[in-house]
Amino acid sequence: MATRIFYNSNTDGTINAQVTSGQVGAFFSSLTTVERLNGDTELAKIWIESDTTETVFIGVAEGDYDSFLFVSANEADAEGDLLGTEYLYTEYEVISATDTYIIVTDDGNLRANDYLISSGELYQINTVTDMLDGTYKLEFPMATGAISAGAMVSTAFVLNLTAATPKPFWAKEVVAAGSPRYASYTSSNIIVGN
Repeated sequence: MATRIFYNSNTDGTINAQVTSGQVGAFFSSLTTVERLNGDTELAKIWIESDTTETVFIGVAEGDYDSFLFVSANEADAEGDLLGTEYLYTEYEVISATDTYIIVTDDGNLRANDYLISSGELYQINTVTDMLDGTYKLEFPMATGAISAGAMVSTAFVLNLTAATPKPFWAKEVVAAGSPRYASYTSSNIIVGN
């Protein structure tokens, strides 16, 4: 099994210190009361390294605030280089499910051929249909009987890792104005699978 290491970034987008599992404030500073009351959006560039060459799928697990992951156009990008049009990967609530499709709540940020992680299993989305009622139907080329209504699922992107070569991706945390009090952002809820 591969050993993976995460690193945070300097403000210029270059790799910084290694992050240990569960380290609080590793990617985002602590959430202040003012940020929580007024609303806040934070970005963090995260680096992942594996001790072996492998392909990984990266998604986000349910957290206290809205969490998104994405890959920028260039590995050397710093926050000022981002366009704000990067494709975001996030989590969705399953409203209903059958063996071949699920219906999820969404903001319209879903695409055919993307991947979906549910309970550690990976599925590729075959088609996306806007149900015109604030939900989307996701069909799969394989049975998805393990996904049930009420579950949370995450879209995921693919990173091809070369052994001992860190590769970056981005995390975005959005705190709505007047959100309940929680201790920090939820950037540690990253799912990595292969």
